[in-house]
Amino acid sequence: MYLLFTILSLLNSATSFNLINGISNYFQKTNKQMINVKSMQFNLNKDSLWLSYPLKTTSFKDLSNKIPQTHRLVKCKVFEEDKPDYRLFFNFFQVKTTFFTGNRLEIVTIANNILNNEPSFVILDCYSNVMSWDPIEGIQKANCKIKKKITNTKYNVNLDLKNKDDKILTNIFNLESFKTKIKKNVLPEFSIDPNYICYFKNHPKGYNLLFNKKQIDKKVILLKNINLKHNIYTTYIKELEHAFVYPQEMNFKVFLE
Repeated sequence: MYLLFTILSLLNSATSFNLINGISNYFQKTNKQMINVKSMQFNLNKDSLWLSYPLKTTSFKDLSNKIPQTHRLVKCKVFEEDKPDYRLFFNFFQVKTTFFTGNRLEIVTIANNILNNEPSFVILDCYSNVMSWDPIEGIQKANCKIKKKITNTKYNVNLDLKNKDDKILTNIFNLESFKTKIKKNVLPEFSIDPNYICYFKNHPKGYNLLFNKKQIDKKVILLKNINLKHNIYTTYIKELEHAFVYPQEMNFKVFLE
C-alpha cells in the first residue's frame, strides 16, 4: 500500500492530485499483488507535543464504540502526582518515513486488552498535512493545512481542516504557548507500556512497535502561557490538565503484519 507514496513523490503536485483517486483505487483492488511491506521506520522529530485531558463520564459509552471490541477504556496517569483517570490525548508531531514526511495531529486514548490486560494507545482520529494510510479507509489525501512556529522558547501550531474538494473549511485547532525551563519525568505506564501495540479506531488488528526505551523515557518540557482554542472532541473532555513536549527525536519500527 505504501508504494503509492514513492510513485507520487516523483510527480508534481498537480499530477499527483489528479491521479491519487485512480491510483489508490487500483492499489486497493490489487493489494495482494503488490510488494508486501511488512515494516517501516517511523521517525519523530524533536518537540512532539502532548496535551492531556480527563474524560467526561458521559463520553465513555460513545468512546467505547470507537475502540476495538477486544479493549476497554482504562484509567491512567501521566505524572506521578496525577490521580488515575480516563484520559484523552492530543499528540502533534512531525514524522519522517521512507514514504512520506509531514505533520500529524492524532487524537489518542489508552485502552486495555480484556484478555491479557495489556495497555495500548488507540488512535481515534488523525489530521495530516500529507497523504496517509490507515487500515480502515486505506490511502487518504491530506485533510488539513498546518502552520507551526516552534523555537527554543515558543510552541505555536495552527490547523485548518480541508474538505473533499481540498478547500479550507474551518480552523479547528490553534495553540500559542511558551516553553518553560521545567523538565519532568512522565511515567512508563504512559510513555512506554501503551506503545508496544497500537490500534487505529475500532480496527481489530493492532500494530507492534519496536523502540529503544532509553530513547523514549526522558524528561519532558512543560509549556506555559497556553492560549489554546479548538473544537475537537470538546464534548468528551474536561479542562486541559497537562501540556508538554518531548525535546528529543524518537524512532520507531512499525510492523504492519
